[in-house]
Amino acid sequence: MIRALVDLAPDLSLRLEHVLALDDRRTLGVGRAAGSWEGGPFEMPFVAVVVFGPDGRIQRFHQYDPEQLDAARACFEAIRVGAARDPLAALVRPNAASAAGDRWYAAFAARDWVAIRALCAPDAKFEDRRRIALVSGDVDWWIADLQEIASMRNTRFERQLVGTAGDRVALERVLLSGDPGGAAAAAATESQPISALGPFELEALWVTEVDESGRLTAGVAFDVDDWRAATREAYARWFARDAVAAASAGPVFELIEAFNDRDRTRLRAALADEFVLDDHRPARLGLIEGADVWAESWAGLLDLAPDAQIAAGSTLAYARYGSVGLPRIFGTLRDGGTFENPTASVAIVADGRITRLELFEPEHVEAALARFAELRPDPLRIRPNAFEELRPDPMRIPPNAASRARDRTFEAWTVGDWAALRSLASDDFTFEDRGKRALVSGDVELWIRNNQFVQSGSGVRLVRELIGTAGDRIAIALL
Repeated sequence: MIRALVDLAPDLSLRLEHVLALDDRRTLGVGRAAGSWEGGPFEMPFVAVVVFGPDGRIQRFHQYDPEQLDAARACFEAIRVGAARDPLAALVRPNAASAAGDRWYAAFAARDWVAIRALCAPDAKFEDRRRIALVSGDVDWWIADLQEIASMRNTRFERQLVGTAGDRVALERVLLSGDPGGAAAAAATESQPISALGPFELEALWVTEVDESGRLTAGVAFDVDDWRAATREAYARWFARDAVAAASAGPVFELIEAFNDRDRTRLRAALADEFVLDDHRPARLGLIEGADVWAESWAGLLDLAPDAQIAAGSTLAYARYGSVGLPRIFGTLRDGGTFENPTASVAIVADGRITRLELFEPEHVEAALARFAELRPDPLRIRPNAFEELRPDPMRIPPNAASRARDRTFEAWTVGDWAALRSLASDDFTFEDRGKRALVSGDVELWIRNNQFVQSGSGVRLVRELIGTAGDRIAIALL
C-alpha cells in the first residue's frame, strides 16, 4: 500500500502529530500523509492504532479517518496485549529451564507432539492454577490440552522470560492469542467456547522446572495478578533442591515476603543486628548502619505508598555467603501516580540473616557482580568488628603436591580428557562422596563416571578454592 502511494506521489512524507494514548505495546496516534500529485499538493490526516510484538516490531496496524476517532479509541481499549515489559527482563540470564521452554515452543509451533513428549520426564506433572481452570494432569493430559489449543486456527504463543531461580527453574509470562474467524467460520474441531468469540488473548505466568538432564518435570500456570504465588512456587522448587541457594538467597526472599505481608517482626528477624546498607545509586540512601534504623525507614516508604510491593525478580549469582538479585519495588504514591524502582542488589548473609545489602542501578549490574566477588569471605581473613571491612591476614596458603595434582585433574575435566584424568589416579585409587546427598564410594572407574556425569549437565562449571593443606600430600578445597 505504501509503495503504491509513493509511486503516485514520490515526495510523499508521513508524520506523527499527536499521541493520544500509549503503553508498552500499543499506541493511539493522529498522523498525516502529505505530498503532491498531478501538480497539486495534498494532505491525508488519519488516526492509527499500532500494536507491537514482543520483539518491538509492528504486529498490527489499524487505520481510521479522523471522524472515526471514537472507533479508534474503542479499538485501542479492546486490544489487550498484557502489561508493560519488565524493565529487568533484559538482564535475566537464560537457564536450563528456559532452554527447555525454547525447545517446547519450537515443537508446538511445528505441532510435533512426539518431540514434546520426548522433552518431558515420564513422571512430569502439569497444573493450571488459574481461577478459570484449576486442573492438573500428567504428560498425556498436557499434550491433549496443547492439541486442543492447536486445533483452533491462527493460534500462537508469545513468551517473555521474567526470571530464573537457579539453573532448573524459570518463570515466564506467556500470551496465547488467536483469531479463528468468528463462530460462522469456526471449524467443527475447534474449541467453541473460545473460537466462537472471535479474536482472543489469554495471558498467564508459567513456572517451568527441569531435571538434571534438561527434561520437563513440572509446569504450573498462574493468573498474571497472582505473581506472588508464582514467585513463591519458583523459589520453593529451587530451595528444595539446592541447600546453598536456600541458605544464601532464602533470607533475601524472606525479607521480601515479610515486607509484602507488612510483617515488621519477620522483616527485622531477617536482618543481622550489625546490618549495613550501602546504596550506590545516584538518588541514594547513602550508608545506613544498624538493622533497626533501616527497618524503621520502611515505615516512611509505606506512608508515601501504602500499597508498595517488592517483586523478587531473578537471581544472577549466588554462593554460600550471599547472592546478587534483580528486585523491583512498585506501587502507587498516596498523592497519585504509579512508580517502579528496579534495582540490582548484592546481599551478604551469615547464620541465616542478611548482614550487608548494596544497591546499584540495573544498568550497573556488572558493577554489582564485581562487588559481590569482592565481598567473598576469605577463610584467611579476620573481621576486627561488625562494621569494619575484612582485612587480609599476611599469611597465605602455599600450594603443595596434592593441590597441584588437583589443578591437573581440573584442567583435564574442563576439556573432557578422561584418559588424562585416569592417568592422574593411582591403581588403588579410592573415591568417596560423603556429602549427605550422595554417600557413595568406589574406585577410579566410579570417579571417572561421576566426573563425566557432572560435566554433562547444561551450563555446569566448577569453581574451586584452596582453603588448607596438611604437609605436602594432602589438600582441602571448596568446590
